Amino acid sequence: MKEATITKADAEKTALARVPQGAIKSAELEKEHGKLVWSFDIARPWTKDFTEIQVDAKSGKIVAVKSENPRPKNARRRRSANISFWAVDSTRRWRIASL
Repeated sequence: MKEATITKADAEKTALARVPQGAIKSAELEKEHGKLVWSFDIARPWTKDFTEIQVDAKSGKIVAVKSENPRPKNARRRRSANISFWAVDSTRRWRIASL
């Protein structure tokens, strides 16, 4: 796009300065809320989450920072079907109950 005055390399340096030890996984030049921005998804080594940094393509300033989880929002954690616990039945004997 002709309107960008900040190079991708300069925008990457700005974004990586905000996320120490980060690695850029994707980058694109896009219009966001009427502004032209460089958008970077940056992975961090200690988590599955990633940080999205948007750098203004004209001024070079960071305009947005979002932390996102790659897991779908409607995904549920699986529960084991073999959960067991000890319980006392009516005859006062211990038994294993499965859920």
